[in-house]
Amino acid sequence: MSETTSLPESGQIKAVSYEVQKIQEKVKFDACAVVATRDALFGMMRMFEVAAQQYFRDIRVFRVAAEAEAWLQSQRQRSATVGDGMKAQGADAKG
Repeated sequence: MSETTSLPESGQIKAVSYEVQKIQEKVKFDACAVVATRDALFGMMRMFEVAAQQYFRDIRVFRVAAEAEAWLQSQRQRSATVGDGMKAQGADAKG
C-alpha cells in the first residue's frame, strides 16, 4: 500500500474484509503487516485492521516498511516458539 496514489473507499475496505472472511475457512491466516506511508491511507488501513482483525492471528498497520518487516520477523519467531511448545505438549501426551 505504500505506493498507492488513491484512497480506497470505506465500502471497498469492508468488501475486502468480507472476501477474507469467505476464504478463511480454507486458508489459515497468521500475521499481516500493512505499510501505508500517507496519513489518509494509514487511517483507511487502520479501518481495515479493525474490520479484518478477527481473520488474522495478528494484524498491524505501519508507516515504515522496515518496522513492518521487523514486526513480521518477530511474529514468525513467536509462531515457531508456540509451534514447538505445541509439539512438545503432544509428545508429553503420547509418552
